Amino acid sequence: MCFNSHLAQHLGIATRRAVVGDELITKEFARGLISFENTGNPGVLVCIAPGTKLRIDLPEEIQHRWGAKRTECVEFIDGAGADRIRLEQGTSLVLASLGAEVRATVLAIPKGEASVSSAAA
Repeated sequence: MCFNSHLAQHLGIATRRAVVGDELITKEFARGLISFENTGNPGVLVCIAPGTKLRIDLPEEIQHRWGAKRTECVEFIDGAGADRIRLEQGTSLVLASLGAEVRATVLAIPKGEASVSSAAA
């Protein structure tokens, strides 16, 4: 489960696991919590398992600062107290540093992770 799911539960925000094909967008939920929601299910934080592959449209600022492409295939990774992504060139970024309104698509979920939606309060 993603780091943000624990914070979301504390704040009373509904969560569910990501599934392959999910169209996501980063959103500021509450108290500066930035995470993904499904574009077709607003207000529900989508938890991304470590090792999940995403295609993501990176903000121009991130492209310039880290030498990244506009659209990259990234890996969702465990971070020290924060959800993180690893860019194609290896740089690890805190998800919240991308800001809100960043679009992504779930390409693959690691074996052993549930790929069905599940809601949690």
